[in-house]
Amino acid sequence: MKERQFLKEINTNKKGSYKSTIELVNKLLEENTEISVYNKKNIFLRFFRHRNKTAKQIILKNFEQILNRTSNSDLKNLIMILFGQDSTSSIINEKFESIIKRFSIVNNNEDESLFYQKIYFLKELKKIPDGEKIIKDNYEIILKNSENKDLFQIVQILKGISKEIDDVLEQQLEENHLEVAKSLLTTYKIEDIDNKKKSVQDYTLTLSTMIEELLKSENCRWIDINRIGCGSYSDVYAIGNKILKIGEVRASYEIPNHPRILQPLIRINFLDEKRKNKPFACVEITDKVETVDKTNENLEELYKVYAELREAGIIWTDAIFENVGILTKPNVPSLNGQDMNVAPNSVGFSNNNKGKPLDKGDMVILDTDYLYKENSSNILWAYRGYSEGFEKRWQQERQQKIAKEHLDDKENIRKDVGENER
Repeated sequence: MKERQFLKEINTNKKGSYKSTIELVNKLLEENTEISVYNKKNIFLRFFRHRNKTAKQIILKNFEQILNRTSNSDLKNLIMILFGQDSTSSIINEKFESIIKRFSIVNNNEDESLFYQKIYFLKELKKIPDGEKIIKDNYEIILKNSENKDLFQIVQILKGISKEIDDVLEQQLEENHLEVAKSLLTTYKIEDIDNKKKSVQDYTLTLSTMIEELLKSENCRWIDINRIGCGSYSDVYAIGNKILKIGEVRASYEIPNHPRILQPLIRINFLDEKRKNKPFACVEITDKVETVDKTNENLEELYKVYAELREAGIIWTDAIFENVGILTKPNVPSLNGQDMNVAPNSVGFSNNNKGKPLDKGDMVILDTDYLYKENSSNILWAYRGYSEGFEKRWQQERQQKIAKEHLDDKENIRKDVGENER
């Protein structure tokens, strides 16, 4: 396809008709590949190859127009097509600023997915050879075209490439720490309430202060905060040897206490004043533990934890290995290197922890979202995991134990009667 024909077809398409744009780019690339293969076999035609522009030359010359004719919802697809072709991959570097600006368009009709497409693009770019170099050469452009509310997520990708960039990022985070804290609260994990923006704003300073206390305790900087995943209810962040969870209100805030539960330093609900102080978000801080290695997963050990809780009148409805960890220190919360005496009711426990705290190497439950008193009327069983199977096993073992105790009692009575008859 010649440049004139390509432009004619691009321009006749309605703006935003992204399928047509991508189809045209693909068609251009395919035809260019076919011509290249054919020309290698035809010495005569190779002399006339210079008369027609290559696909790369056409795309490079008209790149902004192509971007403009691609809709927000599938911009990433176009970039990844060019990314995956040897003949056009260098366009990403040559037109990096145009790409970032296109991903960063902000207007009243903005599709929120555009930002996440940019995040995806940068993550994929960082993985490839020379990808980090492209980012390093253009990190100022990335920051310039990013809003403060998106700064934390952008930093998660840019950090670690060089000390120079890390220092710049740290400064950006410090100067915008309130916006960063606000962005961590502005998550889909938190209930979508009418007053959400106001409620988030009210607790931004509170969360920022909590984070700064953790950074001080762990001798860390803002740039050292790592997003490490998400649970059923929360986004999860690591700050040194502490874990910070931010998300929606738990299925059951007040839960029974037990030595097998990782003891939190803080577990607090944020309240919406406009709705009679109804909780709208939950923040939890605990010590970090070791994860259970896939090769060391022992179902009997997991059942042992379930059974101990069950014997104490607690039903754990999401028993999976991802929800447990191995203690690296005694199960006592700490801050600034000192053990903290945390009142159970201040972190949502309905009772004091009975018994000695478990020690290093013991297994504890990390995710308390699915812990219930056995007489609770709103028990929710997770769709995954081993809990329902464990509950059936525990009930069977309990019945066997009751039956055995009954038989033992009858045997003891028989012996007593026999001795009295003598």
